[in-house]
Amino acid sequence: MSWNNIIAGGHGRKMQNDHCRPQNILSNAAVIMPYIPLAVLMAVVLILSLHMHWQGDAVAFQYFVPLENEDFSSIPLNNVGDIWFSMCNHWHNSTGRFFAHFIVQLFCAFIGKTGFAICNSIVWGGYVLMLLKLANVRKAGFTLMSFASLLTFLLFFPINDFAEQSFPFEPPHQINYVWMGLLNMGWIYFFLKNCNKKFRVWGLGLLILFSFLGGQANESFSVPIGGAILIYAVARRFKMSLCQYLMAISYGIGAIFVIFAPGNFHRLGEGGAFSALHVMERLLPSLLIPVIWFVTYLYTGNKEGNAKFSIIYNSPFLISVILINYVFSISLGMGSGSRMLTCANSFVLVFALLNLRKIGEKAWIAFLSIGLLFVTGMIRYHSITVLNNKNRMIERLYHESEDGIVVLPDGIFLKQAREFIVRPHPYMMQERAVDPYKPNIAIRPESMTHMDLDMDTNRLVRLSDQAWLMIQSRKRPADFVIEKTILPGMLDRKMTPRPMDWNDHYSVFDSTDLWRTALYINERPFLHSDVKMVLPESK
Repeated sequence: MSWNNIIAGGHGRKMQNDHCRPQNILSNAAVIMPYIPLAVLMAVVLILSLHMHWQGDAVAFQYFVPLENEDFSSIPLNNVGDIWFSMCNHWHNSTGRFFAHFIVQLFCAFIGKTGFAICNSIVWGGYVLMLLKLANVRKAGFTLMSFASLLTFLLFFPINDFAEQSFPFEPPHQINYVWMGLLNMGWIYFFLKNCNKKFRVWGLGLLILFSFLGGQANESFSVPIGGAILIYAVARRFKMSLCQYLMAISYGIGAIFVIFAPGNFHRLGEGGAFSALHVMERLLPSLLIPVIWFVTYLYTGNKEGNAKFSIIYNSPFLISVILINYVFSISLGMGSGSRMLTCANSFVLVFALLNLRKIGEKAWIAFLSIGLLFVTGMIRYHSITVLNNKNRMIERLYHESEDGIVVLPDGIFLKQAREFIVRPHPYMMQERAVDPYKPNIAIRPESMTHMDLDMDTNRLVRLSDQAWLMIQSRKRPADFVIEKTILPGMLDRKMTPRPMDWNDHYSVFDSTDLWRTALYINERPFLHSDVKMVLPESK
């Protein structure tokens, strides 16, 4: 062996030994450590996404959406080209989210659960990194990354519209809010930071497409971001770069496309209603994220003073997004309004992380954050397990029944009543793939099975302390009156009684030529309700 080889070998061994020195190991660990909490978050999301038994919209989006009405058909999608026509119909008769729901159908119909779970966990990781990017965090330490991962998970559990998110880790919810949220935050970052660069023609074309898709993604983001763009332009006296003009105009066109879709007006006309109580119930738990921001601001306020409240150099933009989101969420009331609270809190998180940029490496904060992430993940895993068991039980009972009637224990029926009443069709779709002539599903509480129902039956049954089953005769209908008292008892103030609305499609769950059945559940702890039946001869 020559001296050159010996020297080279010696140098190779020396380099190998240098790599294994303690200081190098510590240096490598310092690089890897901040990403461990992010990996934990992604692993939790991956497990929950794989564990989730697809039901609801995830089943419905496996099938072609017809043009005639909002109901999904039982025609399976055969290729990706079918999704285009399916989404054209969906834009016309249901919602304007063409782009987001195109991706939903792609995963539900073709790619499947495993592919979605992997992509979803990656998107969650990107969501955290984009929050840090918007907060101008150049290098996140272990503590800050732990806190950012926890806050991101808390954003979607449990502060969100939890009562309505029966299927939180299915593609429809994740893509509509987590994926499209990441897209819109990325758009904001590019709009504020990178629009002074020069682009080729094809680059500008991609930028226009990116902006249009961001605006078309979800009206909960498009409305407030569109308003913030206008405020930003006015504040700068419309002195923006060509790139910013192209991005703003393209985003606005996309927003118009999603907001003024015919299907949106169709849905609003069917059941959109303002409810101040509904908004307050959603607003109060959603204030958790702003409270966390305020606490972190107080905790770190003496270190950097007012400089902490600046983001990049455009804090008014994100402040506008947050304020417009909250204003619209309260003014819109039910449905879209409550969902916009989550979108507003996405940007509040940016300020929370901005306050904590230089908090330092505090082990107790890091380990508390990771511990809470595990605990909330386990709670969500348990709730998903209960939901999975319920859905599989309904699928099995419906498959075994000849008349389509599924009888459930009262407790299970009450817990998921709204989902049964509003969204029975996914159960029918799966079963009709086996038997196209299967009768429509009718889900009833166990209490009804012991009743002899005929054309003269009027019945009021208390299923729990604050839940009532009402059965009304078609021939001789009784009236059912709901009375409410404001708590606590010392107030003893009764609200104006209201008759049961038998056109309420959120309450009436079963109907025949002889009778119809409705359910009333009081879910508001500060009210005590009672239901009284007034028979025809007593009127």
